[in-house]
Amino acid sequence: LEHKVNSDNIDVLFNTSKLEAYSNLVYRNPELNLIADKVEIDLLTQDSKISMFDNSQVKIIKNK
Repeated sequence: LEHKVNSDNIDVLFNTSKLEAYSNLVYRNPELNLIADKVEIDLLTQDSKISMFDNSQVKIIKNK
């Protein structure tokens, strides 16, 4: 699958094997676009957590 993440800021934390991308975050794959404030990715397990800074909902736009 083709996955792309764009954001204003990306931090790679080697001591915890995590990546954090935040501020104007847009995640794209062939099936959907996702707009959020922050994504945290565990580089070892590839688990991810996508969130907003406030309690609003992440915007998911399904591609046609």
